[in-house]
Amino acid sequence: MLLSPDGGPPRPFVVFALPRSRTAWLAHWLTAPDHPVGHDTIIECNRLSDFAENFTNGMRGTIETGAVEGWRQIIAAFPQGRFLTIRRPLEEVHQSLMRFGLDVKLELLQREALLNEIEAEGFAERVDFVDLRQHGCRKWIWNYLLPEFPFDVERDIMLAQVNIQVDMQARLVQLAGRAAAMVVLKEELLCATN
Repeated sequence: MLLSPDGGPPRPFVVFALPRSRTAWLAHWLTAPDHPVGHDTIIECNRLSDFAENFTNGMRGTIETGAVEGWRQIIAAFPQGRFLTIRRPLEEVHQSLMRFGLDVKLELLQREALLNEIEAEGFAERVDFVDLRQHGCRKWIWNYLLPEFPFDVERDIMLAQVNIQVDMQARLVQLAGRAAAMVVLKEELLCATN
């Protein structure tokens, strides 16, 4: 059985970010056969318990752009977890989404406020989007989230040059198909917060 450096089971992790912040790349970069990492897994969840079950089923961590709305419940569910935010300037995110016809600035402002809360309350470490270009920053992220696995410099250098993005058209179809379930999930999160 794999153990964390402190001798216990590996600690799960969640990275919260706005969309278009290299989150798909980060999930790919952190994934290996012995530690699968999800990306926007909350989209397929009907309830918050489904999100937690992903970890029970072997997911080591996940990179999330929408789950920030339930950050308090997620952190409460994983008190030993590690949490990180990736912060890309909101206007850059908005402009990137506008290229796909998505004018969701109000939603982005709400999510950014939640990212600010996570950091202000001391629950997550913060990494600025531009720093993902720096080898030293990526090494720090790896060692923070996956301390029981050695950092592979060659793999890092190779993957740093790869552009991995979500297929936005497929994502929009996925979101449309899950819209009703997402409303129910958001209601659960709101009830748990109040």
